[in-house]
Amino acid sequence: MSPPSLLYIDYEVTGFHTPFLDLAKSIYLDGFFDAMYADLLYDDILHKDDSGSIWVDWKTGKDCISIDYGLALEPLWKTLAGIKLEYVLRPILKMLEQMAPSQRDTAEETLACGLFCCALLSRDYSTRSDVFYLNLAIGVRLATEMRAVLSECFGWSNWPQSVLQEEVSLPRAAPEPGNQQLISFSGKRRILHGSRAEPIRDTAHRPFPRASGILVASLLSDAMEERNKGIPFYWKIHRSLDFETVVLKREDDTIALHNRFSTRAGEGAAMISQRIHHVRKEAMRIAPFTCITQYLFAESRIDRHFKYRQILAEVADTAKKTLIDVGCCMGTDIRTLIADGYPAHSITGLDREIRSINLGYTLYNHRPQDLGVQFHEADVLDPSNFTKRKDLAGQFDFVHSANVIHLFDETQQEAFIQALTFLVKPGGTVWGRQVGLEDDEEEATNRFRQPEGKGMRHTIAQFRRLWLRATGWDAKMLEFEAELVPYDELRDQRADKRFVLQWSIRAPTDDRTARIVDES
Repeated sequence: MSPPSLLYIDYEVTGFHTPFLDLAKSIYLDGFFDAMYADLLYDDILHKDDSGSIWVDWKTGKDCISIDYGLALEPLWKTLAGIKLEYVLRPILKMLEQMAPSQRDTAEETLACGLFCCALLSRDYSTRSDVFYLNLAIGVRLATEMRAVLSECFGWSNWPQSVLQEEVSLPRAAPEPGNQQLISFSGKRRILHGSRAEPIRDTAHRPFPRASGILVASLLSDAMEERNKGIPFYWKIHRSLDFETVVLKREDDTIALHNRFSTRAGEGAAMISQRIHHVRKEAMRIAPFTCITQYLFAESRIDRHFKYRQILAEVADTAKKTLIDVGCCMGTDIRTLIADGYPAHSITGLDREIRSINLGYTLYNHRPQDLGVQFHEADVLDPSNFTKRKDLAGQFDFVHSANVIHLFDETQQEAFIQALTFLVKPGGTVWGRQVGLEDDEEEATNRFRQPEGKGMRHTIAQFRRLWLRATGWDAKMLEFEAELVPYDELRDQRADKRFVLQWSIRAPTDDRTARIVDES
């Protein structure tokens, strides 16, 4: 009796390779149809709705990519996959036992690797990161625990008994160095799991099959190597997935801040990262400064200032309330203050670009009236603004400005400082930060004091003298505090931006000196 013939579904490649690869495409296309074509079926799958039918969320860490997903398959897809598994795959495996038992060990591994390739290499997901990550999660799980996934998704586990008995002794190649770190656990968060409430099983220490391990590692190792250097990375095979440049150094804090203000509760890391990426693209058209290019606008920095907790305590214990953030950009620092208890109605934001202020509402997904902060558009380097906005003169207990003054040359910096003194109340506090220089590095001070096309930078002593020169305040009465800290927020470390100069100045209580700008 001649062996049964095989009916292939992909006629253009029939007979050119093992039938297990043909089966992989058929099983994935029919069984995981909703995942494979999610970009055509859904506008986005970032939010887990009440039905929980299909969703994905991910976080990129230093050593791994964490993906959570849910996938409730339609009965039609489950039925089609079950038919192929029971009436095509199982007979082939049984036939393989009779005709080529020496190939039995690699049969399932070949199918698993084929399913992984179908998940990631069949369609172009470069414009839909959510669909890419969903299929990545399913593909990696199929490559590493295919039997569990097929049972979980399709309720099928009818493997030929002889193969099943041998599974525990199936020879596996040792994992490539570092592979196990790429698909593992991140804290208490399950890295790759399905829509069941509990984790399927621990695969953190399970070696990859040879082929799938190499394939997964080739996609991820370069990205992780670059990420460990602290710079933005790209996927090797999908360089157009530029959303991956969203590298948050304070990811948990950033997600919490977004969820504090977003009108949609419980947003995941993926949805927030998508929004940050979208806002960055718009902000690059307005002002492509380092804080925009390196995503610093998306993370709070005000709470790292040595004066931050003291000011929050003063606000809680005294009548001092009013605060203005000069150069507030999209308002991340303002929202951090509010989240930490500062009364929103006592805060004012000031920026030269109303477009940046409006992008803040998009970034944090809420309406202006939801925040309760007054924002103003004004160029503080324009002297006419002091005449136009006399209502702001001496109105603020606290005047804050971060990462702005280093954008200007020295003459502009003097004008900027005068604008800050125009706003502060007598006896109020002016505080902020910018790129700074070390006192004891003469070469660095000379080389980096004013790089071409950049603003002037100062040591602590130089910055104090700049304030005295700009304000005319009495040096003996000046309450000046400052510190130099590493500029570790940067994703791309640079020799000319090694340090941040953080400072705080108490304005004189003499109203005449505090009003120097108004008199001019």
